[in-house]
Amino acid sequence: MKAKNKRNILRDAAVIIISAIVFYVCTLPFHELLPVYSFTEIRPSAVLNPVLSIFFGIPAAFGCALGNLFVDLSSGFSISSALLYFIPQFIYGLVPYLMWRKHYPENDPDRCTFDSMRKVTRFCATVLIASLAVTVCLAPFVSHPISRFLPFAFFCFINDSVINLVLGF
Repeated sequence: MKAKNKRNILRDAAVIIISAIVFYVCTLPFHELLPVYSFTEIRPSAVLNPVLSIFFGIPAAFGCALGNLFVDLSSGFSISSALLYFIPQFIYGLVPYLMWRKHYPENDPDRCTFDSMRKVTRFCATVLIASLAVTVCLAPFVSHPISRFLPFAFFCFINDSVINLVLGF
């Protein structure tokens, strides 16, 4: 294996591990302190997945989803539920990464700066689309009766998007 490939693998592994740990440490306290439903809470850590994914790519999206998996497991969720929630969390990081990379390639030295109104607007749109994607993926599995689906979907979208729009800068 070439040294560059080995270095990339080690870098990606470090990003996954660090992202998972940071997500876990930042999420767990709010799971206990600010519950909204029996299965969710107000999460300032929701900002980590899109932002880390824009900065560090797919390994960060995977790491944040892994951190969320550990939070769910340590909070008493069943293994099947925690694994089911892993997928929307990964998508929540993947969407911003793909959208951002489309406009700002990895070799662009200014890709992670918000130095223009265009980039700020694009970040806001990216966060809103990612929040909608995670809501569409997650809400049907959490809420069965329509009476619970709409409030949860609304809360999920608002929680993810507003926290990202406020804390994401």
